[in-house]
Amino acid sequence: MDRGTEAVIDSVAGIAEGDDAMHYDRVSIALHWATAALVIAQFVTAQTWGWFDRPTHRFLVITHMSLGVLLTAVIVARLVWRLLPGHRVAPLTAGWQTIAARAVHGLLYLLLAAEAVLGWIGRWSEGKPLNFFGLLLQPPFAAWSREEHHMMMERHELVGWIIVVLAFGHALAALYHHYHVRDRVLVRMAPWVKAPLAR
Repeated sequence: MDRGTEAVIDSVAGIAEGDDAMHYDRVSIALHWATAALVIAQFVTAQTWGWFDRPTHRFLVITHMSLGVLLTAVIVARLVWRLLPGHRVAPLTAGWQTIAARAVHGLLYLLLAAEAVLGWIGRWSEGKPLNFFGLLLQPPFAAWSREEHHMMMERHELVGWIIVVLAFGHALAALYHHYHVRDRVLVRMAPWVKAPLAR
């Protein structure tokens, strides 16, 4: 087999694996949807645990903390994976749309990282351990004052709302591209979705 044939085979194999610089690879897709699912779960538990008495209230709080630790791990994995060579894809848009998309992505990464840090510090600032499915992660510093703790939790909640609003806008933009612009923006991150028909 000559080198030309091998190059063609390698190229086809790369496209099949999503490594053609136009499609996201399977790891990137899995991490993206894991982040989305965890953000939704975190938001729902935080907004609903006040509706219940013990033990449901405690269960939701522990679930929120546990999923928060998982979300932290997923965020770190996404950042590491994104920084490794070969995992970036070429933009399908141009001009201001590309700049806006990159700005939103960057802001979401920053806010997710900030939210994770605020969550850990917020729990520890109360002088209580972070509960990760029964594993107690003890605070590395002394408890803060009640005012400082409440301020930290208010910031945690505010950043959470900003993330949800931005993520919602991000999802609407993907649907706009799929159903109005009819490009492959959504399909690249959701390969199970049928490609839009050309106008």
